Amino acid sequence: MTEIVMNNAVLIGGMMALVWLVSIPLRDVSIIDLVWGLGFVLVAWKTAWLFNDWSFAAPSRPLLLGMTTLWGLRLTSHLAMRNIGHGEDKRYAAMRCARPQTFWWQSLLLVFGLQAGVMWLISLPLQFGIAQPTPGWHWQHVLGLLFWAMGLFFEAVGDWQLMRFKQNPANRGQVL
Repeated sequence: MTEIVMNNAVLIGGMMALVWLVSIPLRDVSIIDLVWGLGFVLVAWKTAWLFNDWSFAAPSRPLLLGMTTLWGLRLTSHLAMRNIGHGEDKRYAAMRCARPQTFWWQSLLLVFGLQAGVMWLISLPLQFGIAQPTPGWHWQHVLGLLFWAMGLFFEAVGDWQLMRFKQNPANRGQVL
């Protein structure tokens, strides 16, 4: 299991370093938001690939892979539609303005490195669940699937409501 966890740490670190390199000429650190969901999808599939058992005898592995993939792709597509073409996020632009000469390398640690560490930490239960699946169906699988479906539904509805709110010119400068 240690090998899988460390392989995923390298995967996440490499992915974030690559995205950081892309962000430098773009002068847009907010592209990291687009890879957040995809990062978890990559970790899930890399874990399954490293475990190298595609029999899916245990339902928890395909369940976790499917749930993570749907969630990650939904989040990435939502953020892409919302952010592409709108320039750098205000949070990152303020950081860049405060450190104009050194931001390009400081963003590696303050933004990309931090999010890589957080992604790895948050993905640990996912990695363990995929690498050490429970054989057979259990009530916990059904309960987990229901909670996931409710969470995905509320995320999607909340994103849709926020989009509609922001589209109304009367709401400019207001918070939902």
